[in-house]
Amino acid sequence: ILDAFIHQRTVAYENLSFLSQEEESLYKKVNHTERPYPYFQNIQEQFHMQVERHSNRIAIATETESLTYRQLNMSSNQVAQHLLEKGIKRGDKVAIFLDRSMNSIVSMLGILKAGAAYIPIDVKYPEDRINYIVRDSEACRIITSNKFKSHLNVSDYKVSIIEDIYRTTINDDVKILNKPDDLAYVIYTSGSTGKPKGTLLTHKGVLNLVEWRNEVFQISPNDKVTQFYSHSFDSSVSEIFSTLLNGAELYLLSDEQRYSTVAYAQAIQETQATISDLPTVFFNELSTSLTKPDSEKIRSLRFIIMGGEAASTNAIRSWQNTFKNQVQLVNEYGPTEATVSAMYYFIPVLEGDNNLLGSIPIGIPISNTKVHILNSYMQHCPVGAMGELYIESVGLAQGYWKQEEKTKQAFISNPFSEDNSKRLYRTGDLARWLSNGNIEFMGRKDKQVKIRGHRIELGEIEDAMLQLEGISQAVVTQTEDGMLLQVYYKTVDGIGIEKNKLALHLS
Repeated sequence: ILDAFIHQRTVAYENLSFLSQEEESLYKKVNHTERPYPYFQNIQEQFHMQVERHSNRIAIATETESLTYRQLNMSSNQVAQHLLEKGIKRGDKVAIFLDRSMNSIVSMLGILKAGAAYIPIDVKYPEDRINYIVRDSEACRIITSNKFKSHLNVSDYKVSIIEDIYRTTINDDVKILNKPDDLAYVIYTSGSTGKPKGTLLTHKGVLNLVEWRNEVFQISPNDKVTQFYSHSFDSSVSEIFSTLLNGAELYLLSDEQRYSTVAYAQAIQETQATISDLPTVFFNELSTSLTKPDSEKIRSLRFIIMGGEAASTNAIRSWQNTFKNQVQLVNEYGPTEATVSAMYYFIPVLEGDNNLLGSIPIGIPISNTKVHILNSYMQHCPVGAMGELYIESVGLAQGYWKQEEKTKQAFISNPFSEDNSKRLYRTGDLARWLSNGNIEFMGRKDKQVKIRGHRIELGEIEDAMLQLEGISQAVVTQTEDGMLLQVYYKTVDGIGIEKNKLALHLS
């Protein structure tokens, strides 16, 4: 910088480079991520290839039932044919209001085959949020079941019952083809409070994600992959499609197996699962609750991929003290706006120099993705300096549905590209480069937090608190373990408000 001041006196400060030649070389090396992927296809074409290759292999299984690739194809064809008969066309959006089940995955594939995009809605959402998502998204139709139909409570929705769809006899393959840039799914983010944003994700983003996962984790038809996340959470996209587009078997964990570490370990042993995506908070519980005898139960696992929150060094050490390097642990980072994953880090055994890690890095970018850590002048930060993390990727979302201003704020023109169509996603996350080329997560710029992987704006909860009569001030914080939110408030008259009234207002 001093050299620049001496030799480039007329250059404005914001146009200076803070990087040494070595750092510029490091940036270029880490961001050299161009890889081939099936950019010319769509999700359903890739799925059909697996049906032809592995027709009689198990595609999806639960504790009590299973579907082969042929059966999954036929059932999803029934959904597609039904939607086409109801007038659904390419580019439309169809909501799925089902529990985390085989029916939900059948519906996803059927909607895609009809040329539409799916919108997953969790049946456990509050009624107001369910209605908001359906209305805001302008979904042309909702697929639900007899069990959950009564939860909708709105007469003007066009509803299809999955049990009725299965009674139809037409299950021929549908010939509608989407383009790679077409919308594949919509995930509503920013949590259980305020008005969530509909994030628009494409076919090519999913295919790039699947191709990267296949390359890094070597997923094959011999793999069994667990399915943990709610289908309204974007990590389910990675679990489902990286399995079904590689001919592997997807095992849907039961609720008990998702909440109990003992039941989870037993499920791994019984299914001989090889790959498991887990929320970081669940992995942390696993690291302290499983014992050495349990190592036999999880021996089949090749990878545990954690994400949603910052990985805990203490939890990693606790795990490795028991299991050593029996399972490769992977820390995965990525916002919904970048099609689930943007970066990953293979966690080494924390001993010797590695044991000095203050935190677990989020690693390096995935295929066809570049990362930039920039200061307020949009200059690249040198190694060790904290800045805001920006993502450049073929997996970037189209934007936010009907929120043009927020889209412009989050998805900006790429100042490092001569192509005006190239964009950067402003994550709001703070990070820094490490000298070995990995990136370390340093927190948030704003008041957004993550609980069990869900993004929550603390400011939205504070605003909701202030809307309750009698409250004059409100502050919301997250507990140290990241599991709970704490609300502090002041009333106008100094008299407290009933807990039930407060809970009802915020629900």
